[in-house]
Amino acid sequence: MAAGLDNSGAERNMKIETERLILREFRDDDYDALREIHSDPEVFRYRSRACFDEAMTRGFLTRAQRAICEEPRNAYAFAIRLREDGLLIGECGMNRVDSGCNETYLWNSLNRRFWRQGYMTESLKALLKWGFVDLGLRRISAECDPGNLSRSHNEYGRAQGYA
Repeated sequence: MAAGLDNSGAERNMKIETERLILREFRDDDYDALREIHSDPEVFRYRSRACFDEAMTRGFLTRAQRAICEEPRNAYAFAIRLREDGLLIGECGMNRVDSGCNETYLWNSLNRRFWRQGYMTESLKALLKWGFVDLGLRRISAECDPGNLSRSHNEYGRAQGYA
């Protein structure tokens, strides 16, 4: 796993690498691939919100890019890209939920074409490890709709031995 830090110690241009994936912060040119994910109602079936319209996707990208410069940092949003060809296949991230900056809420979405291939499990294991080890978080929480029986959701608490 690699993470970039600027001279002040604040996280900048974060990148987390796994065997098959690169999780990196969002850029403007991610819009089309992200729009495909955000416009698929099946992707958002078990999420707390419905699909995003175009303005919401653009707004998300803007907020994700602004968050990079926040101090203290309150949100981390990552594009999930295939290491092999750089294709953006999903998104994941964490938002701080307490003023002490020791707790975050985890969220994710994956393009339906890449479901059931272990990509989300792989990305979430790396994200959890990065959060606990590199950021020193005390708690990372997530919601899971009981109707969503995907393996990655069942492995949140067990990933890398973090329970």
